[in-house]
Amino acid sequence: VGHKIGETFDLDLTFPEDYGSQDLAGQAVVFTVTLKGLQQKNVPELTVDILEQLGTKATTIEEYKAQIRSDLEVSNKETAESTLLASVWEALVDQCEVKKFPEGMLDDYVKNLKEQYSYYAQMYGMEIEEFFKQMFGMSAEEVAKTTATQELAINLIAEKEGLNISDKEYKEGMKELASQYGYEDTEEFIKAYTEDGIRKALLQEKVGKFLVDNAVQVEPKEDKEK
Repeated sequence: VGHKIGETFDLDLTFPEDYGSQDLAGQAVVFTVTLKGLQQKNVPELTVDILEQLGTKATTIEEYKAQIRSDLEVSNKETAESTLLASVWEALVDQCEVKKFPEGMLDDYVKNLKEQYSYYAQMYGMEIEEFFKQMFGMSAEEVAKTTATQELAINLIAEKEGLNISDKEYKEGMKELASQYGYEDTEEFIKAYTEDGIRKALLQEKVGKFLVDNAVQVEPKEDKEK
């Protein structure tokens, strides 16, 4: 507001406190920008003719609005469930203490993580450790430790609660995962991720559901420093 096309000016801003990178969170920053152009989106009036262009199955405006509302409700529910699951995993790892990791476990995780993300680090012109700091707010070793802790906790909970993946659950879950990952041929999917890896993913999903079903949600503690 108040600037013209072709004008270059500074924006004095501050990164949010919860920004993904700990190095930048809450920090002041100056963006120097040039205004290249202005655009205005003209939204047409919602009519039956527009519905045909949108390719919806709805034949009336009321049906279309009901469909959109239903889609949004499903999306919001999935987002809420995903957020809750992430919070449960975080709370679980925070309360776990691993006295000793199995020999070689952390080294294998670090190696796999660096191989998995090396392409993206190169794409952004960053060293692998710098990439992890920016992306996860921690080193590859710390990410490996968190992931390994979660895996050990999953195995322990599954053992104590008698949770396992039956052959039927494996076949159904494998097909669903293959579809989610864009594999039409399930054999190719198994070759890429191995049966052991797929079973681990399905067990994590099952344990996660168990934890969510048994979790007690509480109000977050207030940060006295804020």
